[in-house]
Amino acid sequence: EVMSKVSLKQLDAPCILYNLNGYYNSLKELLNHMIEKGLSDQERQKGIFFADDLMQIQEKLSFVKADGEK
Repeated sequence: EVMSKVSLKQLDAPCILYNLNGYYNSLKELLNHMIEKGLSDQERQKGIFFADDLMQIQEKLSFVKADGEK
């Protein structure tokens, strides 16, 4: 639900998935496949991030904050 709200610009916050041990790799592949097939695009998925560790989560949050988003 959060990913949908981010994609539809109904939520002004990033969706960061903690990809511990590759748990969300299949979801990441599905989202890329949706772009390839024209069912989605990079702009729509702009606020969805995958992080492999807590440092990456912190980096994504810093990047989003610096980019002017909340």
